[in-house]
Amino acid sequence: MKTIKYLLIILFCSCATLSYSQVESTYYDAELSPDTIETVVNSLREQVDQFKQKVKENPKDEKAWMQYAGRLQTLKGISLLLPVKPSVTPTVGANIQKEFDEMMAEMKQSIPNTATYEVMRNMNIKPGEKRMPFEEIIDKWPDAILHYPTYMAVSLRDEKRLKDICIRWYQSGEFPAQLLNFAYNELASADKDAIIFMGGCLDLYGVKVLQNAKDVFKDKKIIMYAFLSDFMYMDKLTEELGIPKYKEEKDTIGYSSPQDFMKRYSKKIKRQVDHIIQHTNRPVYFTITMDELSKSVFKDNLHSEGLLMKYSPKSYDNLAVMRRNFENVYLMDHLRETFYPETLATTAFDPQLTEALNLYYVPAFKALLQFYKESGDLNHYDKLYSLLKSVIDNAKSCSKKVREQYQKSINLQ
Repeated sequence: MKTIKYLLIILFCSCATLSYSQVESTYYDAELSPDTIETVVNSLREQVDQFKQKVKENPKDEKAWMQYAGRLQTLKGISLLLPVKPSVTPTVGANIQKEFDEMMAEMKQSIPNTATYEVMRNMNIKPGEKRMPFEEIIDKWPDAILHYPTYMAVSLRDEKRLKDICIRWYQSGEFPAQLLNFAYNELASADKDAIIFMGGCLDLYGVKVLQNAKDVFKDKKIIMYAFLSDFMYMDKLTEELGIPKYKEEKDTIGYSSPQDFMKRYSKKIKRQVDHIIQHTNRPVYFTITMDELSKSVFKDNLHSEGLLMKYSPKSYDNLAVMRRNFENVYLMDHLRETFYPETLATTAFDPQLTEALNLYYVPAFKALLQFYKESGDLNHYDKLYSLLKSVIDNAKSCSKKVREQYQKSINLQ
């Protein structure tokens, strides 16, 4: 059961990241329907084939190898869901593991003794096979910027190592400015000593770099939503927060279907979050980038203030807070023009990832745009509309159809 949980967490984090680069595909939803699974599988299969061809053209391209291996790794994870819809099986292929083993053999021949090979080998270790621990990989290739996202992800519980990685990444000039701007707006809008639940998407990297490399917003406690299923993480977290230890009477999670599993899993996590909220008496927020399933179990108590949703059992004038964030708190001019060359900071992240991340500003401020229009505040309406239109126009990695849908959503009647 723990293995299934772990793989599904990886799957959802991977799918969330993939969704930035191709927003028109639904990589996750609250129901995890068979049709959604098939959509994910088909899209991943296409991407696997594309990057497989890319490494054939240039076997020394480590970034292409990472993209190839990463998509195939995600495809392996989603194979857990295939019994729900047998018709998907032929699309995926009969033996993904065999394909992965063949890929690793080719990688070993093409780029041996590299961080790329060791990172992927570490993620595909077999019983009885020796591996190079991630700590050793990081120490041997400390400047492998391509792998800084992985380095950071595996170091989230090692504060000293995490800080070193964040500083290296920031000082390299290879950390995308757009991610820092997005993370700044999230953190700056939260109340003092706030607890912020995050889902492990791109904005998490920006938040960690700001806190560890720039030493700002240190009062904000970031909690990885997916990590709550790990009882060791939960025990350490409750100790850090100075609250009673959480006790789960019985693990009731089943796996009769993906829908059933994730609904039960989400309810279990909700009980843990409720425990934290009840005993901390601190302001609590959820990021807009969290998957819909995670947010849905709290939907009656979540109030949008922009990029963050504040948890509150009681209603309040959250639109006024959203207005304050837009007019006085958020850094917004970069959405119109960054003056930041697109050729920079592309080693670890492709530019389309950050440009698509900014699309979250559209649903975040749609209600405020409506307010400005209805109240006759045309100055702020024009300013906000112009910014959101720039975000949509700059999301060139998205299809024309998707950009038209976003544009339609802000063309208020």
